[in-house]
Amino acid sequence: MSSVLIHPPEARPRSQRFAIIALGVIASLAILAGLFALVKRPDFVSNVSVANKSAYPLEVDVAPGARAAALPLGVVDAHSTDSFGDVIDQGDTWVVRVTDPARGTRELNFTRSQLEHANWHVTIPADFDPGAGAARAG
Repeated sequence: MSSVLIHPPEARPRSQRFAIIALGVIASLAILAGLFALVKRPDFVSNVSVANKSAYPLEVDVAPGARAAALPLGVVDAHSTDSFGDVIDQGDTWVVRVTDPARGTRELNFTRSQLEHANWHVTIPADFDPGAGAARAG
């Protein structure tokens, strides 16, 4: 029999373990704060209202340009007004796409200042036709 005793390695002192854990938490928070700084949250318009004075329920979407992907707002029933909250800001140009599934789609172009002046209210007139007519802000 050997007289050499094997001792288990000594554990790190409690204060050293605490310091390592604290440094890990601080480093994680710093990385997370850096990531939040890099990610830009989009701007929102608090409320966009659409008055549909036509005789047809219309699907309404918004986009920042003619060929850009659209953000669906919803269906506005005939002769009614609906409001849509927290709409992603489309920038300086807003394209309002109005669709009547039986008649087609029409794109209505507004500048940001036109919509701001109209308090973010879009009116679709009673004689609206996706192939012809026009809508106006206000």
